[in-house]
Amino acid sequence: MQNWVTLAAACFVNRNYSGCLQAIDTMIKFNSEANSKARMKPYEANEVICMGVRALFAQNKYQEALNYINTHSKLLIDNVSRFEYLGKIHHQLGDEAKSVEAYESLLQLNSANLNTYKKIIEAKGVTLPGDGDAPLSEAYQSIVKGILDEFVEGLPKVNAHLRTGLRYLHGNSFQDYLEKYMRPLIIKGVPSIMIDLREFYTEPTKISMIGDYLANAIQSMESERTLRPGDDDEQDPTIMLWLYYFMSQHNLF
Repeated sequence: MQNWVTLAAACFVNRNYSGCLQAIDTMIKFNSEANSKARMKPYEANEVICMGVRALFAQNKYQEALNYINTHSKLLIDNVSRFEYLGKIHHQLGDEAKSVEAYESLLQLNSANLNTYKKIIEAKGVTLPGDGDAPLSEAYQSIVKGILDEFVEGLPKVNAHLRTGLRYLHGNSFQDYLEKYMRPLIIKGVPSIMIDLREFYTEPTKISMIGDYLANAIQSMESERTLRPGDDDEQDPTIMLWLYYFMSQHNLF
């Protein structure tokens, strides 16, 4: 079996995808024989099937890749890989609903993965900007915030959706997400908040909004012991210490 794996991998890296798939088919045949001494462990069979899917994907054979997953679904025990491939394949086939469904299933396994939110947004037709690209237009920002707001409401125990929004939203939308992101972390006294926000200190508007939020929170704590004026939740006095610490980091940055 090791020789067949080596052959399949060698064919794959040499872009001989048909040879790779033939080797994989042979391994699957050996694996299905009741008395075979070359049976693979479940995780080994899973990796072999993933290689087959990648070989088809590399040839842009997306429908064949989908059929391959369905045919060998019992051997594909890694649900993270399954949903990753299904999301990509359905996206390439133009089936937005099934692509989003696959990525949402991925969120059920790990709702803290920022890349999954990004993939859902792109599956819904929004191309997110990379480094050096122009920011999203107002129309696209509205779409992105609408998508993320659903997860903010449905997955309140994580903040990856808020963090995704902070990266791609601007103006009032950024300000809204900034407060939702920082408030629970300030209350918990998480020391790394400002280090976590350091990536936004290349954008003057976002820098100003972070400073304004901290200044307003400090002023409110000093006068009312709340994080914002009129808030019903009175905070512990130690939060003042954290706010001074965060403001000093902000000024340092």
